[in-house]
Amino acid sequence: MKADGRLVPIRKLRSPDEAMDVVKDYVGHAIVRVGITQFPAGVGVEDASQLQPDMFDACANLRTGTGIFAKVARGQR
Repeated sequence: MKADGRLVPIRKLRSPDEAMDVVKDYVGHAIVRVGITQFPAGVGVEDASQLQPDMFDACANLRTGTGIFAKVARGQR
């Protein structure tokens, strides 16, 4: 994760619930990349309560990441 241009290491997380707690703490303050595709957790999210725990599920993460990358490839935001 990056905050203020610096890499911030975090402890190894053992469950999706632990990971969700960390993401909610940092989203909006740092760039938090999650899952296989390493997409930014806060994309399109205005409030941390809108985050979905399925971003830690491999299949859901691939679907979301693929959608984001497709938009980037088409030049959309």
